[in-house]
Amino acid sequence: MPVYWVPLVLAVRPKELIGKLGPLLPARYSPISPITGGGHQSVYLASIPKAVFETIIANTIFDAQALEFGGRNSLTFEAVGEFLDEIVERRIKADLQLGDTVRKSVIQARRGQGQFRANVEAIERECRLTGITNPSLLIASHIKPWRL
Repeated sequence: MPVYWVPLVLAVRPKELIGKLGPLLPARYSPISPITGGGHQSVYLASIPKAVFETIIANTIFDAQALEFGGRNSLTFEAVGEFLDEIVERRIKADLQLGDTVRKSVIQARRGQGQFRANVEAIERECRLTGITNPSLLIASHIKPWRL
């Protein structure tokens, strides 16, 4: 299954669109609750109807050509992961509600996930449960929580 990353200029908030999205969502295995718009954590890599996709993209701005030619998209899983990690780290550093010690601990734990993933990949080349071998779809943090 190919996965392509295309940045959206405006954030998509399903709860704000639930009036339009609700009737379009599948009855079973929906990634979003058709009633509340909240995400279903147990639904992972679910298929959605084309009408749901079209409703979502109608409410944001994106590069349609990049989406259409996703195979040529330079945004790899790793590049997107690094970009998102940088954003999260900046937010943690800016969070004045966290003490310095907690802030440093959270950042160190997040950085440790990359090493954990590398260690797991050195031993396992596929998911033991699903047999998936595509590294872009394998998320080491799903093996065990990094926070209790």
